Amino acid sequence: RRRRRCFTSETMIVMGDSTSTNIIEKPISEIKVGDYVMNMDMTSKNKVLFLETHGAAVFPEENLYSPTKDVKPFATEYHALFFNNKWVAVDINFMPWMKFLNIQDAENPVIEKCGLRKLHNLWLDGDGTYIVNRIGTHSGLFDGGWMRQTWEQGLMSHEDVMNFVYEYGSQKYYLMHGAYLISKLMGRFNNKMLNRFGVYMINCDDSCIRKKISEFIMKLLQRRFK
Repeated sequence: RRRRRCFTSETMIVMGDSTSTNIIEKPISEIKVGDYVMNMDMTSKNKVLFLETHGAAVFPEENLYSPTKDVKPFATEYHALFFNNKWVAVDINFMPWMKFLNIQDAENPVIEKCGLRKLHNLWLDGDGTYIVNRIGTHSGLFDGGWMRQTWEQGLMSHEDVMNFVYEYGSQKYYLMHGAYLISKLMGRFNNKMLNRFGVYMINCDDSCIRKKISEFIMKLLQRRFK
């Protein structure tokens, strides 16, 4: 099953800066790379570095949820929300590297089918948090690391990056943590030559020796950093 950490197009994002007396909101579908959004506690700005976008759901049975009856469902089941002073989600074990949030089961969430709706998420600098429909959330993938840098450097297209996310967030879910760790590690260097080598190693058919080596490294990393 495809897993996504996203929000519906009409989800409202808090913009502006920490000195503003007005809360300025904009639909997530209208956010652009380079925009600034407020972090979840309104103490600082985070810059939008990449737009994670998904077309109409291939699986219409995918669920959306809201932690409160006051807001209609807008988040996929796997996306953590900060509600009533705690992090909650419907599926709390989706991203193992997010253990530091201590995500708990959402109590009596409102759930409905996603259907054929576009979905969006933001990759940010700073602490990776932002505000959706007046509720705190986390990007899940922080700034995207190597994945984002390959797009910025013209080494992979937006579609290529999304295919990488789909492959290791769905088809090869068992390698998702390792794929995230590789992206995070390589992203620390932000070196175009190294990033190009990473694309060469991973952007090929499953039968390629170099891809098998890459996925072996993913397995080692996730065993070491559980």
